[in-house]
Amino acid sequence: MGDLLKDLKEPLDELEFRVKITEADFKTYGTGVLEDFARHVPTVEGWSLVTPNYEGVRVDCTPQEGWVLIRMSLHDPVMAINAESDLDGGCSAIEEKMKAFLSKYEGLTF
Repeated sequence: MGDLLKDLKEPLDELEFRVKITEADFKTYGTGVLEDFARHVPTVEGWSLVTPNYEGVRVDCTPQEGWVLIRMSLHDPVMAINAESDLDGGCSAIEEKMKAFLSKYEGLTF
């Protein structure tokens, strides 16, 4: 197993944060946010959707040499956001763009 993993590269920067959904019907609300985000991604320079993806919305973030994934929790009113970057501080730029998008939703809290 070690031989298989030895050549895998570790990201220089990683990030995880969660966003709470305060709406009573959190699954419907969260699904709507994910759908809006998928439509938003092509408007962000250097970002592109990764398909297929079965966990949520995964994005290749070329300017940050990384990626971001936003997904719903299976049982809780929470959206999990994970990012990795091969640039020092690359996740900060990804986080800034994610929070700018998500801040327009009154049913979400950071």
